Amino acid sequence: PAIAAGENKLTFTAGAQEGTVTVEFNNSHAQDPHDLWLRKGGTTYSFDVVEKAEKATRSFALSAGTWTRWCNIGDHRQRGMVATVTVG
Repeated sequence: PAIAAGENKLTFTAGAQEGTVTVEFNNSHAQDPHDLWLRKGGTTYSFDVVEKAEKATRSFALSAGTWTRWCNIGDHRQRGMVATVTVG
């Protein structure tokens, strides 16, 4: 995958280039379930909840610019599960 998301980290294995990218959400080392949201302007993509010890993969069409990613479960975002991703 071009982007791999795990608990509190986002790893770029092939660079984040504009266009369709595959995101692997790896929650295998987490203590809790998590979801993953990506937003830039009026465009939002998300994963459903991924249980602990599980993985999920989706493809998204990302445009160039700065995207915000976060976990939307409970107070996870307020506790720091938020970051930006620069594409392009």
